[in-house]
Amino acid sequence: MWFVIKSSTEVTITEPMEAHETTLHIFTDLWLLAFFESCKRVYDALIADFSNLKCVLHSGSHEEIKTAHQDLNITIESINRDKKLAEFDKENEQQPMFANYRGYIRQVMTLLAFQWSIIDKHLFLYLALLERLSTYFFTFNRLDYAQNILEFVARSYESKETEPEIWISLLRGDFA
Repeated sequence: MWFVIKSSTEVTITEPMEAHETTLHIFTDLWLLAFFESCKRVYDALIADFSNLKCVLHSGSHEEIKTAHQDLNITIESINRDKKLAEFDKENEQQPMFANYRGYIRQVMTLLAFQWSIIDKHLFLYLALLERLSTYFFTFNRLDYAQNILEFVARSYESKETEPEIWISLLRGDFA
């Protein structure tokens, strides 16, 4: 399936995932903008450390760069980013537009990670993402796919004990 994106000067044909990636970037930017507007202190701390790192990258010594990088890492760790983002999501989950954006972001991130797991032949990531993707098949009443996926995941893990040669081939990437 292909999408045609028209602009005032040209017509470009792109694959659907490229369109999703572009939308993902836009929605993620909007989400982070809203997050940082609600957490001004976090934003200010990060900007100060990024600015300092930028300055020393241009004119600083190796030690100054290392110190600025360490300061930035300490700030990132101290702000409890994941916890604050989860709290922000929880506070805003009842807003329909926000819920749609976050749902879309999660779906596309899952699909991109799933593609990467196949390309990189990463079995454990592949199986975990298959489980996550199965929820979408349940949601859209595609029970045949959902049940088969979950059965495949279960049998893949069982093969470690019951059929070690199959398990080894899966670990080598023969699932893709």
